[in-house]
Amino acid sequence: MDAKKQELLELYRIMVESSANNENKRLKMNMLYTTLIVGIYALMGLNEGGNIYLPLIAIAIAFIWGLTINHYRLLAQAKYDAVILELEKAFEMPIFAKEWEYLKKHSPKLELTKIERLLPLIIIILSTIIFMIEVIQILL
Repeated sequence: MDAKKQELLELYRIMVESSANNENKRLKMNMLYTTLIVGIYALMGLNEGGNIYLPLIAIAIAFIWGLTINHYRLLAQAKYDAVILELEKAFEMPIFAKEWEYLKKHSPKLELTKIERLLPLIIIILSTIIFMIEVIQILL
């Protein structure tokens, strides 16, 4: 194998590894945010009302969670679309391009990241409702 091909192969390996590491980080961040939200909701249950700050904290965490998901989505797109798929053009078998082509044809249009982004949105809506109920109870 010539030096140019070897260099491309090494860059490809680094980018695929980096992409897998980012996916692992994203999963760990999702677990962290889920744990925080579950903890806040547990505290709300123990508190039995009267605390307007816990729903606001949940809203803030869910908002930051949504931004984090979007960041990792953009990072993954940049790695695959701008780098990995471009590097694969030099190879006889572009495995990720083939995989992506197959998925586009045979999978539902709803991508995992879009589904993943629904959870923070649901938490924001639910926490806003809880906050409004708490405020109404305080005012009455």
